[in-house]
Amino acid sequence: MRRIFLGVALTTLVAGTTAMAADMPAKGPAVAPASIALSDWSGFYVGIHGGYGWKSDDFHEFLGTIGGTQFFAGGIDSKGWVVGGHVGYNWQRGWFVGGLELDMSATGIDGTSTPVILNFGGGVTQTVTREDDVKWLGSARAGLAGRRKPPGRFGSMRPAASHGNGSIERTTLLL
Repeated sequence: MRRIFLGVALTTLVAGTTAMAADMPAKGPAVAPASIALSDWSGFYVGIHGGYGWKSDDFHEFLGTIGGTQFFAGGIDSKGWVVGGHVGYNWQRGWFVGGLELDMSATGIDGTSTPVILNFGGGVTQTVTREDDVKWLGSARAGLAGRRKPPGRFGSMRPAASHGNGSIERTTLLL
């Protein structure tokens, strides 16, 4: 029994000494661990989107005066589907992220005003309506965002086509 006790005691002493040697401090200079980016917004992306759109054109177009009565057309409420895609690229440098994005959507947004019936007398009438038909929507955006600054600065041009006529609704660039 005594032999077993001495054997266990000796084994514990030797094993404990060996383990302590592995825990000794390194003799070289301490090196800080490399910093690892937790997230990186850099890269290319592409996607699709879809939904429903609506708008209300609140205008009054003077059509004319017949028999002392003035006639106006206007008030188109348009609605319909929207489907398209977008593509972009972001660059990240430290805490700053910059990016470009393009999107394009085909639409089925259309509407017609309430008909106005012009009675010229003698059985002659004319029905007047105004229509709105948005065929496509698109935009181009550039952005810059960073920590300790406002979330982003964006410039965009949003062209819209109505009856085949292209127009730029708004162009803004805030720096």
